[in-house]
Amino acid sequence: MSARELAEPYHIAALMARTHSSLVAVVESDGDQARSAGAMTAGRLMEQLIGGS
Repeated sequence: MSARELAEPYHIAALMARTHSSLVAVVESDGDQARSAGAMTAGRLMEQLIGGS
């Protein structure tokens, strides 16, 4: 996994830590418009970081 690929999960982990939340909304933006792309749970984030399925 490259440093760029790891940056996003670590940013999400930092956001979860700052906000004391185990759920983060993922939003895609295109200019002035934004749409919900999904959500990331703490459990799924841990799987991604440690290489789980």
